[in-house]
Amino acid sequence: MSSIQTAYDELQKGRLVVLTDDLHSPYVSYFIGALDKVDTELVNFMIKVGKGLVYAGISREQAKRLNLPFMSDRENQDGATVS
Repeated sequence: MSSIQTAYDELQKGRLVVLTDDLHSPYVSYFIGALDKVDTELVNFMIKVGKGLVYAGISREQAKRLNLPFMSDRENQDGATVS
């Protein structure tokens, strides 16, 4: 079974997987979870163990409705909202 299939299966079970940008650097990796399966316990785990920011993918329309300003003012750039 491929590592992608294994990761997909774990996400479908409501588990987190670790995504690593660079296998030679232990400092660049992320906990990934399926948004519809992540609960408060998993978010707490990500904050405590990951010790970084928690990202949630939302649409531009949702961000505007929630009055979350974007970090970049460029309309054509997908970006993150301010913390």
